Amino acid sequence: MTKLFPLMALVLLAPLAGDQDVSSRLFEALSKVENCANWNNPGCLKYAKQKGAKRGPRGYAVFKTKALGERALALQIQRHAGETIAEFVRHYNPKVKGYLKKVLEASGGLKDTDIL
Repeated sequence: MTKLFPLMALVLLAPLAGDQDVSSRLFEALSKVENCANWNNPGCLKYAKQKGAKRGPRGYAVFKTKALGERALALQIQRHAGETIAEFVRHYNPKVKGYLKKVLEASGGLKDTDIL
């Protein structure tokens, strides 16, 4: 992760209606928990015709650049503004047991009731 990454997250998430600190911390936590850096996909998003992406292995998005992958993750978070972290995680990755706990631990202090 580059030193510019947290700044990039804040810039991408700036127009959100919800809490920017919560959103940017969630962005970073998802980037830590997920492991799709080889695909420029910090959130391991599934392919959904995102800008600059193509369908990759197991249906994941492979982005042309890291910036496009970061933008897609920021937009995914933005779509759920007003939800709690727990609600977001239920949409984002409902099948992985203990995923919410991993995200909260990686966030450095977010609570499942914090609102995006």
